[in-house]
Amino acid sequence: MPDNANANESASNIVNLGKITEFFDSVSAHSNDPKKIKEYLSLALEKAFRKDNRYLRRLEELPDNPPDWLRQQWGQKTFHVFEPDDDLRQKVEHIKDWIQASIQRQAPWLSHVDQEGRPLKLLKIATLEQALKEAEKDGRQQRQKHKGVININSAFLTELNEGDISIVMVFEDGYKIVQILNKIGAARESYLMQHCLADGGYDDVLGASGDYGGDSNKGYNPHEIVIYSLRDPENQPHVTMEVNKESKLIYQCKGKQNRNPVEKYLPYISDFIKRRNLGLYDMAFPGCVFKDGVLHKIEELPDDFEVIGKLDIRNVPDFKCPRNLRIKGTLHLDALQRPFLKPCLEVTGFIEEHVQIDGSCYQKIRHKNRLGRLYSVTWHHSFYGFHREGAPAIIDYNSLTGQIISEKWYFKGKLHNTEGPALQSWDSITGKVIAQTWYLNGNKIDPPAKQESA
Repeated sequence: MPDNANANESASNIVNLGKITEFFDSVSAHSNDPKKIKEYLSLALEKAFRKDNRYLRRLEELPDNPPDWLRQQWGQKTFHVFEPDDDLRQKVEHIKDWIQASIQRQAPWLSHVDQEGRPLKLLKIATLEQALKEAEKDGRQQRQKHKGVININSAFLTELNEGDISIVMVFEDGYKIVQILNKIGAARESYLMQHCLADGGYDDVLGASGDYGGDSNKGYNPHEIVIYSLRDPENQPHVTMEVNKESKLIYQCKGKQNRNPVEKYLPYISDFIKRRNLGLYDMAFPGCVFKDGVLHKIEELPDDFEVIGKLDIRNVPDFKCPRNLRIKGTLHLDALQRPFLKPCLEVTGFIEEHVQIDGSCYQKIRHKNRLGRLYSVTWHHSFYGFHREGAPAIIDYNSLTGQIISEKWYFKGKLHNTEGPALQSWDSITGKVIAQTWYLNGNKIDPPAKQESA
């Protein structure tokens, strides 16, 4: 770790602060209350990230097309970019689970707030390690509580007969995939795997049978999340999976202590995915692509490789494009990564190029199939979502001709334009306006002509 002076210098000279917010967005996306979880993660960790040089890379040279302020100050200060890695994501997901579980069971510390209603416990956190200690302390307390009401050494048939689990799949060597049915089953899984499955965050999707406390009216939700566990012949869990029933996607696949699963268990998971016709949410294995039972690191993809779905290389600064890489989906990249891509790259969907404008604003350029084939441009403000003063926040183009199809004007995340229509669309062939809609602060209003005649 650097000395305090260097850390403080980094805090005021991060050129892509919007990426911190985007990171919190990604981690909280599939939580029970994404907006609240993101808010609490920001309270606990944003100030820590601004000072932690483990996740800040110093800019050694001025990037292409820098904003005016950066060009003017270059050489006078040291500038950094925030670059989260897979290790950081796993740690923040652990903190997210703690916060989500605390909200679910209405932990007392949530009611101790400042004048703005912000939990004091989160405001007092100064480092990532401090947040992790709070999460681990709470996890130990919950597991100790669980230990008194469950049999840690419970035999498989006992759990089955008690209705804590059900058999989903059996392998020839005695390994099994089981579904966790209630809070007692979750408590044993949580204690042995040392994660927060039973800490309250998943109560809504676990049945009340065998309840050991809390709201017994909260039953199993058949429309959303199902929890599965990989068990060995001695009924010891090794992998816990969270699956969305509607999308049939695995959103989380965790080994002990929320780590990635040990490699020897991947064949079981692969067989489970194939036989149940499941897919993988892109962050189920951070920094990796899971295909045909093999976990490939993104920075080590083999030649002639095909990715089905989304590939995000923004957090892989050393990405080297393999020969004949094919992506049947969307590629996300940082603008600085363009030189790493080869002409042989084939993308059937979009290429999302994320361009930092300044410390709080960034631009997302969407290309169709290949770089340079413009499809749309959006402007984002890290605090307000879509936001751009003086120009449209979203512009859609014809990907073949480059002509504008529509414009949408946003202010602080809401449709708004004081000078003209907030939504306007054109015929991409003739260029004639075909629709206009006026909004004020996100609310649709009559156009000026109608207001005058009223």
